[in-house]
Amino acid sequence: MSKGLRLLAVAALAALGVMFFAGPVQAGSAGAEGGSRLVQNLDQGWEFALVDNDHPGPWQEVNLPHSWNTQDTLDGDNKYRMGVGLYQKEIELDRAAGRRYFLRFEGVNIKCRVTVNGKEAGSHRGGYTAFAFEITELVHPGKNLIEVKVDNSFDREIMPLYCDYNFYGGIYRSVYLISTAKNCIAVTDFASPGVYLTQKNVTDDAAELQFLARVSAPEPTGLTVRFKLMDALGTELKIMEAAPEPKGEWMEAAVSLKLDHPHLWNGVDQPYLYRVRTELISGGKVVDAVDQQLGLRYFRVDSEQGFFLNGKGYRLYGVNRHQDREGKANALSPADQEEDFALMREMGVNAVRLAHYPQADLAYSICDRLGIVVWAELPFIGRTGDKTGIFLNSKNFQDNLKQQLQELIRQNYNHPAIIFWGLFNELSPPGNPVPLLKELNALAHQEDPYRLTTVATMLEGPLDDVTDLACWNQYWGWYYGWVQNFAPWADAMRRNHPQRRLCMSEYGAGASVNQHSELNRNVITTGHWHPENYQAYVHEKMWAMISERKYFWAGFLWNMFDFSVVKRNEGDRANINDKGMITFDRKTRKDAFYFYKANWNPEPMIHITNHRFVSRHSPLVQVKVYCNSGPVQLAVNGRGIKMNSQGLSIYTARVFLKPGKNLISASARSPDGQVLADNLTWKFLLP
Repeated sequence: MSKGLRLLAVAALAALGVMFFAGPVQAGSAGAEGGSRLVQNLDQGWEFALVDNDHPGPWQEVNLPHSWNTQDTLDGDNKYRMGVGLYQKEIELDRAAGRRYFLRFEGVNIKCRVTVNGKEAGSHRGGYTAFAFEITELVHPGKNLIEVKVDNSFDREIMPLYCDYNFYGGIYRSVYLISTAKNCIAVTDFASPGVYLTQKNVTDDAAELQFLARVSAPEPTGLTVRFKLMDALGTELKIMEAAPEPKGEWMEAAVSLKLDHPHLWNGVDQPYLYRVRTELISGGKVVDAVDQQLGLRYFRVDSEQGFFLNGKGYRLYGVNRHQDREGKANALSPADQEEDFALMREMGVNAVRLAHYPQADLAYSICDRLGIVVWAELPFIGRTGDKTGIFLNSKNFQDNLKQQLQELIRQNYNHPAIIFWGLFNELSPPGNPVPLLKELNALAHQEDPYRLTTVATMLEGPLDDVTDLACWNQYWGWYYGWVQNFAPWADAMRRNHPQRRLCMSEYGAGASVNQHSELNRNVITTGHWHPENYQAYVHEKMWAMISERKYFWAGFLWNMFDFSVVKRNEGDRANINDKGMITFDRKTRKDAFYFYKANWNPEPMIHITNHRFVSRHSPLVQVKVYCNSGPVQLAVNGRGIKMNSQGLSIYTARVFLKPGKNLISASARSPDGQVLADNLTWKFLLP
């Protein structure tokens, strides 16, 4: 096979892998050769009713993913429905002897109780992780009724509690029915895949690995677990077998292996993925099988030189991402997920902080495939108490937070894109979170000794030195000070804490695409004037200062997309945090998007800023162009004007406009001779 055909084949298999590995298929491969695990999507044909005063309202037909907060978080009244909703669905089963049945929910916010045929299957507390219940003893041949009571109201024992985003209610991710043989690879191990692929030591020359499978076996005799390591084209490289042995709740089978000259998962440059098929064998037959992707990589973070991937310096161009979008709340489709990460890659993003909670399994799988480094985060955020007491002092609160952390890590353990486990965001008084944070950090390293823990903080103190890394949320030029004040703050932080490995976990400014100014002045951030040009100015200055300080191992700008926050009433639209590079509906890229694209994405590009600033009231204006293939030729009404390079792919010129319409054109040539061009029309309005 030619190199070109081989690369095409790998790409095709990678694209197929989105379907094959996403969701519960990561927890069981439907139709795996010889396997008997069946996975059925249950998203279609649910009935839903809101509940008031313990009485359900009118029932309506809905499909999943679904949220009841798709509209009321945007209606401007500074409140939205937080309460109870009921879901129900009938499924038909040909209840076979010796079969087991499980329900797997990918995400229900924020707590729920599930019954099958009127009998309780289980309950779950925590809105952002998957969970699974066995329902074998609750189902019968024929029709079976699934009922789910969902509640997104405030519960002081479940994080998150007070934070700057909405707690959308509903079954907002997919639901699956999983059917297995009597003996199976574990489905209910914190809703993990039941298979753990550990990279104990990876170099360019060799990879030392351990594969472990947890098995649920009512009939445990005569079982074998077979692990098959395959390359991206499906060629079998190694086959290993082990007999499972009792260990606590499960039986466990583990093998160790060494792979010489591994093909590494090398970020966006080459996100190579192996595949591991784990088969449970009984009586010489495969009775269950689970497929998982495996990306081999090694990494470190240096306090002076930043992040290294596979032994080489690798600058992380990062963004934060919330999982909601206009008209859908957090009930995103697979196409929505794909679009979000495609937009990130267009901008040149190679790292993402999935803030401030675990996100859909598909999101992590897309990052595996695209090579985007991931900071995955526990929803431990904001104030740790209110007038009713300090939440930290509650055992139920602590236990639930630990449960959410175990779910986050076990469910996502095999995603190579995840490098960092984030343990909190902007914790603030009352109470002392350090003892609990130490427990969480120890638990994270117990569950996964091979990744780094980190935090996103805004306050100086002992809680910043518990985890492996310390990162900062700083909004110079927006919430406080001038943007230029960031540099002395950063250098003082580095000087005072040389042992810390630092990064910027949040920075940025708001912007309305309908508001524009000739000047770059600090704005009243809680006010209704958020001009787009000022956001771009803040990001230009911040990225200049961050990029020249090599001790920052990453910078994660806030935010990739505008998102909804009911309590906010600022900018030109209520209930929106407008710090995104792209609008809430994903339709409009702001100027700051193109600034980062020019600096992060090597693909040649050109963009004149202020496309939407059409009506001008001054004859003397600045033209600013982002272009990574300069020099730039500028023409105003056909007359050539010299542009000056400001560095960071920024070119500027001062020009005079004539009364009426003015055609502004900018052009450059890419290294291969391609003509790059952008143009717009501004109208100068006489006083």
